[in-house]
Amino acid sequence: MSNNKKQRIKQLLESSFYKNPDAMKEFLAPEIKIKWMSAQGTQHLGYEAFQNKIEQMGKSYEELNADFSHLIEEEDTVAGKFTFWMTTIENPDEVDPVATFMLLARFEQNLVTELELMSVLN
Repeated sequence: MSNNKKQRIKQLLESSFYKNPDAMKEFLAPEIKIKWMSAQGTQHLGYEAFQNKIEQMGKSYEELNADFSHLIEEEDTVAGKFTFWMTTIENPDEVDPVATFMLLARFEQNLVTELELMSVLN
């Protein structure tokens, strides 16, 4: 398990977490607090609610890839900007951007304990 927090975020977002939400256990603390701001408003989620949301999302995508433009680590915090590109089950040969995200992740003992996300659909 890497102690480099930037690498931990990349590993999480480049994993198949959307197909296997249990994989998030390796990266996210069970008591995580998540604040997700989007066009649908602000959501405050815990681990289980986030896991359920990701499970639903995973049903729509054949493949989901994160393309990072920024990833900065300072002490126990990582900030980043990335775009998720996806292929759907119905159209696996077409790759489209889904959304662009800004994130702020705070770590304790190599697990994310607080996560703030801001997303806009592409």
